Parts: sequence; C-alpha cells; structure tokens
Amino acid sequence: MLRRDKSELGAGIAAVSALLVCAFPLGLPFLVSLGLAVLVYAGVVNLLAAPQGPGKIQGPSLSDLVTSISSLEASVRRASVKEKIDAICTQAGRMGQYFSDNEEDFRMYRPAVIDSLRAVQEVVSQYGRLSRHDEDSNQEVLLKLEGYLQQSCDFLEELHSRLLAKDRAEMTDLIETMGREQEAIRQTYQYLGGGNP
Repeated sequence: MLRRDKSELGAGIAAVSALLVCAFPLGLPFLVSLGLAVLVYAGVVNLLAAPQGPGKIQGPSLSDLVTSISSLEASVRRASVKEKIDAICTQAGRMGQYFSDNEEDFRMYRPAVIDSLRAVQEVVSQYGRLSRHDEDSNQEVLLKLEGYLQQSCDFLEELHSRLLAKDRAEMTDLIETMGREQEAIRQTYQYLGGGNP
C-alpha cells in the first residue's frame, strides 16, 4: 500500500510539472497539455508500481516446485528415496530463504536451482511410475534415479554453502556438471519410454 501511495504521489508531481511546462513555457493549448500530463501520470504510476526484485522474474517459484515434489513423494514407497526427497525440499527451502535476502545471487543462480528442481520433479514422477509397475524388473533404473536424487541434494547443498561463504570459485563448473547429470538422467528414462511426466 505504501509503495502504491509513493508511486501515485510521484506520478502526480510529474504530471503537474508536465502540465505547467507544456502550458506555460511551451505555450501548448491547455487540452493538449492536460492530455500529455495524463500520459505522464499513467507512465510514472506504471513505472514506479512495477514489481521489483525476485517477484519480477517469470516462471515457477521455488516453493511451487517444492510443493509439487512433495506431493509426488506420496507415490514413492522406498524410505531411502523419501528421505532424499525430503532433504532436497529442505535444501530448496534454504535456497529460497537465501535468495530472498540476496537479490543479485537470486538473479544469477535461480535458473540453476529451478532447473535442478524441475529435473527432480521429473525423476520423482518417473520413480513413482516405474516402482508402481514392476519394481524388481526396473531395479537398475530405479537405483539410477535414486542416485540422481542424491546428486541433486548434494548439488543444492554445495551451491548453498558456496553462496553463504561468498565462494564463487568454480561455481560455473558445478552448475555445468549438474546440467550434464540432468540431461543424462532424462535420457535414461526417455530411453525407457517414460518421457516427461
């Protein structure tokens, strides 16, 4: 509400200034000056009222993905896999907290975290699907999927630790390595005809 009041005040001041400048020094007709003042007002309100910071970025939020992953956990029976999913959700929550206080890192590293969580979402969905049908015959793939969940948890933990320590060394390598793992695991279940959930 305070943000809206400030934007309207700023827009009002700009509009009155535009009206005075157009009507007197420039000598434009009053109706033309008034029309320009209204346009200035609308433009300034939109500019100042536009969301700033993390809310401005499009796409799913971390909390949306965590909620989705948590709901998919119900399809998983194996306790060790459930533990990994819970750990990933906890790490994602920590990243969300960190990002809410560090806008520059949010803009720079959010895509990597979102990509990781999307891949986790796919993996958990595929794990649930494969384990429902025939857990014994799919054992090898299920172990690969479980291994990927551990890698995802480790990645989020490492990324969070480095961000907290302000250690940006080799951050690109860490993210690129995880990207290759995501692609490899997608190919694993697409080969089986799983596709995307």
